[in-house]
Amino acid sequence: MILYIERWLKAPFQKKDGEIVQRKAGTPHGGVISPVLANLFMHDAFDMWMVRTNPQAPLERYVDDAIIHCKTKTEAEETLKKLKERLEECKLELHPTKTKIVYCKDKDRKSEYPNTEFDFLDIPFEGYL
Repeated sequence: MILYIERWLKAPFQKKDGEIVQRKAGTPHGGVISPVLANLFMHDAFDMWMVRTNPQAPLERYVDDAIIHCKTKTEAEETLKKLKERLEECKLELHPTKTKIVYCKDKDRKSEYPNTEFDFLDIPFEGYL
């Protein structure tokens, strides 16, 4: 099975104009097995790591998009720092513009924060949550 996955990951692909391109790294976008491989890898690289190192922080993840819930700004900053280090160990990196600490307001907290909205799976979340 591993042999077939390795061959599939290294196989060249053909563009719409007919040009054959050698694959350099990663899984092809739109490939039928790409989400499965990503989830298998992220289960250990992210999910189980979070359970071991941040069991108090609930999370949602779909392939390579995730939301981590923290109770304080300090906890969020520390979690983000540790997550960057963990992903570097796994030869991965956080998306520089999509990765941010977002404050989710409620009716009892009126303070202003720079980030109070985000998109998750192309669904916008904004304002009071």
